Amino acid sequence: MSKRWIKAGLTDQTIDIFVLDSSSTTGTGLTGLTHSTSGLTCYYRKGATGSSTQLTLATQTVGGAHSDGGFVAIDGTNMPGLYRLDLSDTMVAAEGMLTIYLRGATNMAPVVAELEIVDVDIYDSVRLGLTALPNVASGSAGAIITSGTGTAQLSTAGGAVTAGTVSDKTGYSLATAPPTSADIADAVWDEVLSGHLTAGSTGNALNAAGSAGDPWSTALPGAYGAGTAGKIIGDNINATISSRLASSAITLSSGAVTVGTNNDKTGYSLATAPPTSTDIADAVWDEVLSGHLTAGSTGNALNAAGSAGDPWSTALPGAYGAGTAGKIIGDNLNATVSSRLASSAITLASGAVTVGTNNDKTGYSLSQSFPSNFALLAITGGGAVTAGTVSDKTGYSLSSSQTFNITGNITGDLSGSVGSVTGAVGSVTGAVGSVTGAVGSVTGNVGGNVVGSVASVTNAVTVGTINSDVITAAALATDAVTEIAQGVLTEATSTNTATYAAGDVGNVLGRLHNMIEADGADFRYTTNALEQAPSGGGGGGGSTTVRMGPFTVVAEGQGSDETLDINKAATHGIDCKLVDAFGTGIDLTGATVDVYVYSSAGALVTSVAATGTYEAGGDITWTIPTTVTNTAGTYTAAIRRETSATDIQYFGPLRILVRDN
Repeated sequence: MSKRWIKAGLTDQTIDIFVLDSSSTTGTGLTGLTHSTSGLTCYYRKGATGSSTQLTLATQTVGGAHSDGGFVAIDGTNMPGLYRLDLSDTMVAAEGMLTIYLRGATNMAPVVAELEIVDVDIYDSVRLGLTALPNVASGSAGAIITSGTGTAQLSTAGGAVTAGTVSDKTGYSLATAPPTSADIADAVWDEVLSGHLTAGSTGNALNAAGSAGDPWSTALPGAYGAGTAGKIIGDNINATISSRLASSAITLSSGAVTVGTNNDKTGYSLATAPPTSTDIADAVWDEVLSGHLTAGSTGNALNAAGSAGDPWSTALPGAYGAGTAGKIIGDNLNATVSSRLASSAITLASGAVTVGTNNDKTGYSLSQSFPSNFALLAITGGGAVTAGTVSDKTGYSLSSSQTFNITGNITGDLSGSVGSVTGAVGSVTGAVGSVTGAVGSVTGNVGGNVVGSVASVTNAVTVGTINSDVITAAALATDAVTEIAQGVLTEATSTNTATYAAGDVGNVLGRLHNMIEADGADFRYTTNALEQAPSGGGGGGGSTTVRMGPFTVVAEGQGSDETLDINKAATHGIDCKLVDAFGTGIDLTGATVDVYVYSSAGALVTSVAATGTYEAGGDITWTIPTTVTNTAGTYTAAIRRETSATDIQYFGPLRILVRDN
């Protein structure tokens, strides 16, 4: 079986195949095949679900241009059995397994070739035909990065990569830790505002806002009107947040945290040193606010705060847009906190709410219904039901065995044992299915069947008529069968065959007894029996029956399947008939018939050509040579019938015993 890779989509592909000579015992290749050899065909199949498709074979030369189906022997002398086969482009158009099967020529063993049609090119020394990889040799610009100091290489030592110039420093960190957000916040909030009072700066605006008064000391809601921030917050924030339901009590299905930046960038450094916390604080507080007045920005908020008045007098939501604090508080803080359910009133466990006592069960229903007369049942404290009169006692049973005396007729079935019957039983009308237990005696005739054992029969049994096949081996008890068989086997065989009529078993066994004599621990035919045997086969005759599967070889002498018994150094002609399982002769017209004789060790001793005497009826004759009979021993013969390389049948084996004279 040939295996090879071919890149999918290539054209004009050719492979070499080897054809084995099936008639050779040495594995020789079969020569002489051409594209037009009788019976030679080529089929192929693509993938696991493909169907067989014929590749029509065509003429070709060893070095000729590609031609779909081209088939030619490469060198019958130096490379016997090797042939060139040209594939069609369709066969290799797409990746997958390609299986090719050639068969049919005389003496040709079928050829199976398996090809892997792949998306890689094993002859591409740069990237194996994988277009996702750069088609550039290693060490050249655009190639895959490798370890080293040359072009398209990285210099590594101990797992560290030495980089020259890094243009994109995303994710890098400083060798010296920069100030933390806490450091920056401390520096910003601890900065003295007096050094940042330039007109229009953030420091100047905050300095002005600081003298506007302390809003947190204002009593709320005080005199603030409806809709103002002071009124809303003063009225509605009337309980601590910690008294409300914590978020940890609820399981969020999408509670995953997506981290955008990896904060641990140990070992990274920036090409330019970052500003210090003092630099950042100075830049923040000295920044002119006029350049940061975009709506919603911190600069805009600080600019507004510098000129702001009392925030609690602001009407909410007023004109504040969607998403602003004023809009959110004005729209949503529309009830007091104390008017909402306290968290202590609800117990959550894995998302489920456990209700203590539900005083209002309006709309609830039971999971099962009760009978309308349920209230009429008398139920004891132990759960027992006291019934008055039970009209339907189906399925009821007694709690213990009871004894009854019955006077009168029993018209139904009686189950169980009957202690005694006083008085005669006049008659039983109908069949008695069975009687379990012993019957003391039966006076009178039993008209039906007796199933079970009969202890004894005192009087003679008169049998009127025995139907055909009533008494069979299966119907007899085991001990009866054994007694009969032992009686037959131990019956002394009389040598006087006149004791039995011709054809009786005793007569046949007596005749066989007269034909054999003791031979040590075994037996053998008497000289007289061998002298009277049919001629042509030495001591045991020259005919036998050879069987194999549904076919049979019938030797024309005795038509037997016993061992062929031949005297040493004898040459015998043997007539055989090849028949099927029904005894019909096998047609041998145009067939070659050979006989192969093997030693007891399985080695081929000789082969003999058989001659047809009546080919249409399966009759042949062959001669066993002295090559076999010169050496005493046991041999086997097999008969081979062949009309073509695809029509070969074997018959046998036939056992042959060559005796010393």
